Amino acid sequence: MFLSEERLKLFRSQCLEQHNYYRSLHGCPPLQLNPKLNASANYWANHISRCNVLMFSESDQYGQTVHKSYNCNISGRQPVTAWYHTIQYFCFGAPSYNPRARNFIQVIWKSTTDLGVGVAIRDNVIWIVAHYRPGMRPCSVRANVPPRLDRPRLWPALCWFENTKVELLMKILLQVLLEMIEYAFA
Repeated sequence: MFLSEERLKLFRSQCLEQHNYYRSLHGCPPLQLNPKLNASANYWANHISRCNVLMFSESDQYGQTVHKSYNCNISGRQPVTAWYHTIQYFCFGAPSYNPRARNFIQVIWKSTTDLGVGVAIRDNVIWIVAHYRPGMRPCSVRANVPPRLDRPRLWPALCWFENTKVELLMKILLQVLLEMIEYAFA
């Protein structure tokens, strides 16, 4: 099974739109699709589909995110949303590199300008790779991962908890409580 050129173009467009939507929430400039990065991402998507292993390349020429889905009708928005949702592992109160938040960090990385998207389908599994230039650098997280514009003051309090399911619920409850307090004293 393969994607037609038309379907691949639509998928890349959806992926770009979703990246730019999430980046706008953090005040980060929009990305543009880059044909060379599309080619490198496509090469890597084909490679990991043949290996049947979800893994990052060892290249340091670009940043990268990878995704695997058993839904071959997936839109380009879905993997980006999954990557963004690793925000739950990022602490804006003490911003630093966290491997569990790697995908979120790369999607939002402020200095990134170009995006490439690759897709491979093998045995009814879709493999999606995004390459970014410039890619993230763990030593520059504070300058490149701003908080959401709509709630920058609330996030630091959420760093008190680690990310188990119970603690995630506590984070949500704490965020609601902080919002209530903020509005009460506004």
